[in-house]
Amino acid sequence: MRPEKIMITDGVELNYLRLDKFKVNSISVDFFLPLTEETAAANTLLAKVLRRGTEKHPTKKEISKYLSSLYGADFSVVTSGDALNHFTSFSAMTLRSDFTDGMNVDTEILSLIKEMIFTPCREDGKLSEKYIEGERKNLIDRIRARKNDKDSYSQSRCLEILYGTQRKVIPVYGREETVAAVTEADLEAALERLVKNAYVVVYYIGSTAKEEIISSVSDMFAGVGRQPCAIGKTEPFIHKDKPFSTVEKMDVEQCKLCVALTSGINKKSAEYPAYRLFLNVLGYSNIAKLFMNVREKMSLCYYVYPSQFSNGVCVIMAGIDGKDAKKAKKAILKEISDCQKGKISEEELSASKQYIIDGTKNDSDSPLFYKKWYYSEVFFGPTLTPEEYADAVGKCTLDDVVAAANKVKEAHTFLLSGEDEENV
Repeated sequence: MRPEKIMITDGVELNYLRLDKFKVNSISVDFFLPLTEETAAANTLLAKVLRRGTEKHPTKKEISKYLSSLYGADFSVVTSGDALNHFTSFSAMTLRSDFTDGMNVDTEILSLIKEMIFTPCREDGKLSEKYIEGERKNLIDRIRARKNDKDSYSQSRCLEILYGTQRKVIPVYGREETVAAVTEADLEAALERLVKNAYVVVYYIGSTAKEEIISSVSDMFAGVGRQPCAIGKTEPFIHKDKPFSTVEKMDVEQCKLCVALTSGINKKSAEYPAYRLFLNVLGYSNIAKLFMNVREKMSLCYYVYPSQFSNGVCVIMAGIDGKDAKKAKKAILKEISDCQKGKISEEELSASKQYIIDGTKNDSDSPLFYKKWYYSEVFFGPTLTPEEYADAVGKCTLDDVVAAANKVKEAHTFLLSGEDEENV
């Protein structure tokens, strides 16, 4: 079961998957542009301004009222990005027409997205200054508040410093000073890029007939002269130099230790199922090695878990006392080394397989799961279906897992500490 890819027009693709088993449908229209220092702030601010109102629904209150009339459709506009791409996503979860007295909420949502992009709220022909200034303040506050979530900040800093060894790292939201400098004319230029130059990926998972979705998406871009960009493809990140460490001081009650690992394995790699099993054995359950040994037996951390990224990087995150930093890192690396040496019990391997297989089955109880699952194909091309993935995990041997584990290399250790640690 894989979405059907349909090219609507130049640089606009629809990925359609007919599923009638859910009460709700998932729809998203995502605009991809190159991530650059010069445009990141304007692109992000524009998305927030567009969400505030349209000519037909000029305020957030009126948009909210309209969404309520669409049987409480859950609608959002978010910006995100990776090393190469900046993307703006308009998405919604909607009720099936069986539960809406025949109203097709999906096509109504697509019409609303068209309004936001092509007829945004204007005052004297310009984008609303009130909305621009309000969203500028909100975005600057969000950038300033980045340090408030110490786990997220530490992980981000760990990756920024690591990636910075090979390329310039560009903040997806822009920098405080670039957001402050964005003008109305900059936002008009960003809107033109969105309409004419973005590569557009529409994902639909639900029960509305394909022809109706095609018609609505086609109508959205009818008559638009487009020169779309290409989506930057995600390649595995490989750290070729020796492992290194960074210590950043901050007034924190609990120190944050991040150990970044590279593997060269992404979702398209043949080793991916075995790699996911390795990560599960290492840290995704209550019998995982990091939990059982580093946290429970050695009491070196308050919590410890791995976070996986699409470029083959994994970050082991731990909350620790500063005095235990070196011991905790050594203990984490030992658990990885044990996996690489094949020191994985049959119980650990079997439990990890079941955890992944059951998790894949349970998560597939929502259309949003399928969108998230297949979304990676935008960057990688065709990957395994959820069913193929679960089957591949079940067939993995201990040797497969050990081979995948041995592709993992230590790259960068980051410590956020309130103490005078010089290294870790």
